[in-house]
Amino acid sequence: MMTSTRSHGRERDRDRDRDRGSENQSTASKKKRARSRSRSRSRSRSRYDEAACEDDCDNDNSYPIAPASSTNTNPYAKMGNLLVLQGTQGSFTFSSQLANAMGVSFASLQGVIDSLPALLLVADSGERARVWATVLALTYLNNKLADLAAAWELVAQKAHGWLATLNVQQLDSVFTAAKGLI
Repeated sequence: MMTSTRSHGRERDRDRDRDRGSENQSTASKKKRARSRSRSRSRSRSRYDEAACEDDCDNDNSYPIAPASSTNTNPYAKMGNLLVLQGTQGSFTFSSQLANAMGVSFASLQGVIDSLPALLLVADSGERARVWATVLALTYLNNKLADLAAAWELVAQKAHGWLATLNVQQLDSVFTAAKGLI
């Protein structure tokens, strides 16, 4: 009697182990399928992001902006198009996107950089362009979006702080030149 109970117990254990094994296999296969789906989703997402950047960003790792602000009458959209171009240290980068955000020709802005004596005192040409871009952005905010000053005043503070660290001589003349273009 003892022997049959033991063999019966072993059969029960084998059946239980077999069931657990199939559960583990099905759980493992479910996890594997989920990982595969996740990978394919992330691959398709990255292809979309790259395509979107190729279309909107001109491959310069910047934010896509709306068409030139001269065609966009919403002042908040104009402000947003400009503010996304500010760097983390407070300066703006001189680019065609900046000109588009302000609704001004990039060529007209570019010709002024080397003609302003105050800008020529800035040794690095990259810094010179950032000073000019920052002055242009501040002038645009003050002249064209003055009604929204409460929304952009901290951005302007940061930009003025960055300009102050450079100690640019005759900065007022640069602001005067910017007012003439905007």
